[in-house]
Amino acid sequence: MKMRKVAAMTGLAGVLLAMGMTAAQASAVTPSAGDLSASVIDDYMRDYVERTGLPGATVAVTKGDQVVHVAGYGHTAGGEAITKGTPMPLASLSKSFTALAVLRLADERKISLDAAVQTYLPEFTMADPRAAKITVRQLLQQTSGMSDQSFPELTLAAPDTLKDAVGMLRTAPLASEPGTKMAYHNPNYAVAARLVEVVAGVPFADHMAANVFGPLGMTSTATVNTTSDLPGRGAGYIRAYGQVVERSQPKWFINGGAGVVSTADDLARWLIAQNGAGGVLPEKILKTAQSASGVAGSTYGMGWSEGKTDGGAPRLQHTGWLLTHNSVQTLLPESTYGIAVVTNTGMISGDDALLITNGLIDVVEGRPVAGAVPFTMSADLWLAGLSVLNLGLGILGVYRAGSWARRREGPGRLACDRETDSVRGADRVLLRSRGPDRLRDEQGGHAGADHICVARAVCLGCHRRTRRCRRRRLSFRPPRSCPGRSWTCRRDVRTAGNDHISCVKQSRKRFSTADHTYS
Repeated sequence: MKMRKVAAMTGLAGVLLAMGMTAAQASAVTPSAGDLSASVIDDYMRDYVERTGLPGATVAVTKGDQVVHVAGYGHTAGGEAITKGTPMPLASLSKSFTALAVLRLADERKISLDAAVQTYLPEFTMADPRAAKITVRQLLQQTSGMSDQSFPELTLAAPDTLKDAVGMLRTAPLASEPGTKMAYHNPNYAVAARLVEVVAGVPFADHMAANVFGPLGMTSTATVNTTSDLPGRGAGYIRAYGQVVERSQPKWFINGGAGVVSTADDLARWLIAQNGAGGVLPEKILKTAQSASGVAGSTYGMGWSEGKTDGGAPRLQHTGWLLTHNSVQTLLPESTYGIAVVTNTGMISGDDALLITNGLIDVVEGRPVAGAVPFTMSADLWLAGLSVLNLGLGILGVYRAGSWARRREGPGRLACDRETDSVRGADRVLLRSRGPDRLRDEQGGHAGADHICVARAVCLGCHRRTRRCRRRRLSFRPPRSCPGRSWTCRRDVRTAGNDHISCVKQSRKRFSTADHTYS
């Protein structure tokens, strides 16, 4: 009973802890709504970091062709302060950069978006003849028919080059007919990047530097092949039990789909260009990239997705996740705001970058800031409470393990000894234990004595086990609910310090031991 109370109190403490911490988070104070400015952004970020324990982030906010604010907050996994010039992995925001490179080639009439990929990249083959119909446009719009279901790339060994990444697709089937369904799949953009590399005749990273990053003034931006090539090898943080924990990033191949590394300063230049300010990028290219394909209702364009804010305003957005970082880029066409956020917490830590972005959009649209926190902060605390509860139950289980083990010994520990003459007009069956509780004759024991220690058996009338004999006390009897009370036992004699117990059959219901059944 005491152990049950300990387990219950331990579990209750864990649950109350989770409830208390969740309530504390819900009551957190956040900045008031107002115009987006450098001071408002700084206040919001300081409050968010304090509420959530976010280790580090970069933020870039623009309006039209003006930079509102660029800044870094917190620190990297290596302990260095994050500034507006700190390079951070953009994860899947990289897709919009790769799409721009392809669209520039199309604008220069070096490729056609509606031509088959194999026209420019013969090495692109799959274990499906329909792959020959995949067009360049379908790669960028993620409607090629390739899917994580048919080719789970992250479960495979990571290649080191774009050529090797494309080569891995030779054994992959398609999940659907090309052009009929949108399925988000990183290899679409690995193929697109390899196409750029082959058509341009230079390594993809060099082409991006000369034709995408350079013309936009993004001099601190580059693209890499794998996560091992990221700053600090991609190390960041995850959340566990309400805490942030540093961890390394596994090796993934990311070029084309998630390989761009950039700074807050450079992201501000990118947002201004994508908003169409300054005429840096042709309007035709921007419209093609930012318009949804509409395939089967898809809102995905080419590295951008169409949507609406909570206030109903049009919104263009793309998110990105690594295991150790997440990111969001957002354009608000009506207000001409652009927002880019990168944090060093990853995909299993909650959407810090998206929550920060949504908070800033609330300010833009004049709504009170909600003060939201990553879902893992509450989920992890509930998990912690359940873990404490499981610990209490585990303690109880260890304490009662011996008792449960003895209960399970059952018929397998019993064997028939012999039948004796009838007693009171009924058959009499003696059982002896096979286990360590067996009573042994003293040296020179009485001849003919039937020595047993009843452990447990099963009444076949109700299929229930009887209680174990403890301290050699007679307790071998069917459960009280057993119909007909098939068997009863009585103490017979006491010889040489041993109990002699007779099990007397009172009805014709069956009773089973390990080796024999009597009826």
